[in-house]
Amino acid sequence: VLVLTFVCHVFYVRKNGDILSGFSFSSSYNDRDGNLIQVFLADDDKYRIYKSVAEYPLEFIELLLVQEDKYFYSHNGVNFVSILKAFNETYIKRSRRIGASTITMQVAKLKYKIYTKNIIGKIRQIFLALYLDLCYSKQDILDAYVNLAPCGGNIEGFESGSWYYFGKSIKDLSLSERIMLCVLPQNPTKRAPKPFQTPSE
Repeated sequence: VLVLTFVCHVFYVRKNGDILSGFSFSSSYNDRDGNLIQVFLADDDKYRIYKSVAEYPLEFIELLLVQEDKYFYSHNGVNFVSILKAFNETYIKRSRRIGASTITMQVAKLKYKIYTKNIIGKIRQIFLALYLDLCYSKQDILDAYVNLAPCGGNIEGFESGSWYYFGKSIKDLSLSERIMLCVLPQNPTKRAPKPFQTPSE
């Protein structure tokens, strides 16, 4: 009975669920040329400008997958080979601490606000990533990640980060700017460039 209930739940969520439920997004105004004029904080005091992953440049998504999760389309939310390698390096060899979080695992952490610095939190993150992969398409999961990725301070999502750091939409970034933005969520504090400032009149 429990298995049947879970299967029905998964099918229901796949058809009706919204992976971004529970998150609010910033209201913003652009001029006729698409330049951002004003942006307001979301309900939780984050700058989070929604932009569908389908509107992102393909080159940016390819860079993101190479950097964060090159097997994104072939695993079921968790890359167990990478987890075993990370466990071996971090806890057996004690040579260096390396991460093994897939994009789906990162979405699980952000969506469910999981503390992942201990074993219990990591296990919870793994199970919820498997759950997300069952309930949502890869496109849905990518859409959640590009809109929730931490980009320093209260800036979340790559479109918000693009405007904050470079003063333009992500579709207008140069290759070097796209690379910089892709790696930003790994360590926003150390890797964040200086915020863009509008030139004085």
